[in-house]
Amino acid sequence: SHSFDDIASYFPAESLLFHVLVTTRNNNHLDWADNFHVIPVGIFDDNEALSYIAKVLKRKDEKCYEENEAKKLAERLGCFPLALTQALA
Repeated sequence: SHSFDDIASYFPAESLLFHVLVTTRNNNHLDWADNFHVIPVGIFDDNEALSYIAKVLKRKDEKCYEENEAKKLAERLGCFPLALTQALA
């Protein structure tokens, strides 16, 4: 487990010009709240993941959506919303 001080050098100097997004599945890092605005995000259940995949692909006008492949994708990515979003981008 890392403390904030262990990774602080990887962050740019303070600036109002940008924001930094840090993601972790390790809840031990929630003590970093003094340094970050922490937003706990859960994972999708299987049905939510499949609905999300279908919605994104429909919006992209994908014609070759296969539910079996969507299930494999959701399972492989652990139903994590950010991982699914990146995979479908």
